Order: sequence, then structure tokens, then C-alpha cells
Amino acid sequence: MFSVVIPFRGELGQLHDCLDSLAGQAAAPEFEVIVVDDGSEDPVPGNLGAAYGLPLKVMREVPLGISAARNAGISHATGQVILFVDSDVTLAEDFLVNLQAAVAEHPQDSAFQADLRGGARNLVERMEDLRLRATISFLTNGDGHVDYVNTSAFAVRRSMLARDKDLFDLAAVRGEDTKVLAGLLRRGQKPRLVKGVKACHRPRLGVLSYVLKHYKIGYHTTPARDELREACAGVLMDGSGRHGLARDMLVMAAADSSNWPALPLMALAYGLERLGRISHRLLGFRHGRHHILNMPLNGVRENELVARIASSARRGEGCLFTYLTAWTLVQADRDPSMSGLFRNFDICYADGMGVVLSALVLGCGRLHKVTANSFLEKLCEQAALLDLPVALVGAKQEVISSSAQQLRSRFPALNLVGFSKGHLSDAEETALDHRLPAWNPRLVIVGMGQPLQEWWVCRHRDLLPDAVFLCVGGLFDYLCGAKPTPPRWIRKAGLEWLYILTLRPRRFWKRYLVGIPVLAWLLLKARFSKI
Repeated sequence: MFSVVIPFRGELGQLHDCLDSLAGQAAAPEFEVIVVDDGSEDPVPGNLGAAYGLPLKVMREVPLGISAARNAGISHATGQVILFVDSDVTLAEDFLVNLQAAVAEHPQDSAFQADLRGGARNLVERMEDLRLRATISFLTNGDGHVDYVNTSAFAVRRSMLARDKDLFDLAAVRGEDTKVLAGLLRRGQKPRLVKGVKACHRPRLGVLSYVLKHYKIGYHTTPARDELREACAGVLMDGSGRHGLARDMLVMAAADSSNWPALPLMALAYGLERLGRISHRLLGFRHGRHHILNMPLNGVRENELVARIASSARRGEGCLFTYLTAWTLVQADRDPSMSGLFRNFDICYADGMGVVLSALVLGCGRLHKVTANSFLEKLCEQAALLDLPVALVGAKQEVISSSAQQLRSRFPALNLVGFSKGHLSDAEETALDHRLPAWNPRLVIVGMGQPLQEWWVCRHRDLLPDAVFLCVGGLFDYLCGAKPTPPRWIRKAGLEWLYILTLRPRRFWKRYLVGIPVLAWLLLKARFSKI
């Protein structure tokens, strides 16, 4: 059986064309269709399958990116072969029967790349056709395998999917296909190009938008290309390879004069893609684990963080998440034990511009500021969709009670299994130790301030080895309205500290008026010690 996973966030018209091509499959094997609605403004109707006579499931997801959407589709797929199809792709009527034959004919292969083409209805489709035909032809090996993955139409055997790992990297804004190829190459596998399995990719973009999009492609795929280079030297095209690809495009254009206008535009697009890669080398976001002032720090984006928390909780991986602020770095300089404490956490994200600027000063590159205030709504929506049991621990009794009430009111489907205040006597701590396993949460949100909450998490993780613990500091006070929440524009500008200092100077003067100069001094010492 085949499972066809279609991530969707766009125009319903495109999706209808895609489903039309699936409904028209001739002599098709048994298959199911899973449409993952990635937070589209025009939601996919739940009864869409009946209109096409297809066994179709519609999943509504929080918009966390195409990688998260595809991984969600995999989690609901039941077929032995999973086919990924983009909503702006139509399949030839013999696509599935030919794919079935290829899968049976090549039992040693785990991944199968469709023979993608563009359309011919307008200039953009002809540009896409020229790009796809030349790229696939140039990268195809003599043995029928191809150094290329394009998940617009791409299939894998379920047996190759690791149970404890997503196929698509949640960190990838673009370049998730390249990361899949890198993973295959690390396992000594290459996708097989199946020439009889034809699909047509028809992007609905204007010519200018299509050309300019290549700058973003170059910018955001640079980390994936670096990963591919590490996985297998020589796979990425060098200068001679790019010249060869350009030559193939020229030959293909010569065979059909209608493609001549596409050539200079594709040259411009590839030039912009190259410029995007250069820009990323200079200014790009630095993903992965870093260390600043002996403290661990992860470069993550907001959507990736939410997706990682939710997927880890769904699989019962038992991960720990917390944050760093400028004041955390100052505290850690005074208390060396904090460095060891925070190294127990799987993700430590940058909560504040002070940490982002510290990373820049110390040569860790540009990171993103992420705050729980900003991502809590997405996290609760995703937890509700996945039916994750959630527990809250922290703050005073009236604050945590009010916060729980707020969450239940805003997210009626959220499975909030219990809550407890955070500042406990020994007897209350013992009672909570008995209640936590009984609640059996998959996600525990802890707000006690640093480093108290991190010590508490490390002491209690053995009680819930399959749960995800997320530290959120004083979030509950803002959630229930005990403290005013900074306006969104202030958060985006990184001026929360000034807002908080203005409202509560007696409480926070030391953290900001003393902490900021101390941090600057620590950074200067660390920076000059490297010279």
C-alpha cells in the first residue's frame, strides 16, 4: 500500500489539480492520501476525499513549516511506501503503477526520485521545466541512481525511516531535500531515478517572483549544502559542474525555440542564488550548539523550537528545554555550577537581545531571539492537536490557578492534566512527587525563575523519563495578567528589558543597570583572550 503525503498552505485550486491527477490514476495500486493543512488561510474541507472518491485524511496543523508538515503526514501514514507530493504538482496517469513496478524491481533501493518536469503554459513553467530537466539529467549516474532529491515528488520505503527520528529536519527553512539526500548518502544509499514515473511541477508565481525566489533559496539552503558536502565529498557541483549544467540547458533550449527566453532569466536566477549563498556566509543564521562564556546555547528559530518540543513529547523522548538571558550569563560567571547544570538541557535558546549580541561579539554568528511569550500560543495549539497531556508547575497558587484557567479558556482542546504552585515546602514537594507520575504528562511547563527551575527539572526528570520539560521563567505571571505583557513591537525590537525596568525599577534595577555593564565587561575579557 502507498501513502501519499501532500503538505498544503496555498491555493485550493492547486490542491484540486493535484487530487484530480491522483483520482485519475490508471490501474493504480491501493493507496491513501494524507493532506496536511499547514495553517492555510483557506482551510482544506474535511470531506474533500468524497468529492474525488479517494481514501483521504485531512490533518490541520499549526503552521510550523513544510518539514514539520511532512513529518506529521508520516506519523499518520500506514503504507509501506510513502510518497511525498507537493500541492502544485500533478502526476501522470500511470505514475503510481509505474512507481509500484520500480519499487518491486529494485528491492535494494529505499528512495525513489520521480522524473519531474515543468509545464509549458507560461514562461515560469518553461523556466521550471528547463531547470528540472537539466538538473536531473546532469546529476543522474550511469547506474540509474541520482545525486539529487526533490520532494515535490519523491518516495521512500517505510523500512528506511528511523522510529526515533524525523525524516525532514525541522531546522531547515529551505534545503530540507538536500538534508534528506545527505542522510541517504551517510547510509551509503542514493535515490533511484525512475524515468517512467513522471510528474509536472507548476509553480504559480510571476516571472519576477520566480527569479527573486532564488536569492532566498541560495541564502537558506547554504547550511544544507554544507551538510551534504560533509556527507559525501564531490556531490556538490563545482565550477566545471555548473558549466556542464549550463551547457545542458543550452542544448535543451536549442531543441525547442520556445525555451530561449527562459535561458537568460535562469542565468539571472542562478546568479541571485549564488549571491544568496555569499550573503549567508557573511550574515546568515548559525544553527546548532554554541558556547558563550562557558554556557551552552542553541541556535534555533521559533517554529523549529515549537516543532521540536511537540515532536519530542509525542514520541516520549524525555528532552529538556530552557533559555539563556543576559542575566543568566552574569549569574553563571558568579556560580560555575550553572554551566554544568545547563549542559543537562538538550536545547538552551536565546531569550533576549543581550544573548544574541553576546553570540555575535564572541564569533558564534547571528542567532534568533526566541521568547516563550511569543511561542506559547503555537505550542498550546500544537499540543491540543496532538492531544498531549500537559502539566504546569510554578509561581504562586493564585497565579498558577489563574494561568491554568486562562489556558483552558483559550485552548479548550488542550489536555491540561494538572498544575501545581512552584515554591513548595518539603511535605508539598513530596506530595507533588506522587501526583506527577499519576498525571503522566508528556509536556511539563515549569516557571520558577533561574536557576531554581533548572535544578528542579534535573531533580524530577527521573519521575517522568518520557516527558518533555520546558522552563519558562516568569511566564505564568504574564499569562494570568499579574504582570503586563510588553507590546509585540517592543518584543520584536528587543526592548523588553527597558519596558520591564520602567514599570518595576526597584525589582529589576540590578539585573539591567548592573547586569548589562557586567556582561559587557565579561564579553570584552572573553573576546580579547582569544586574540
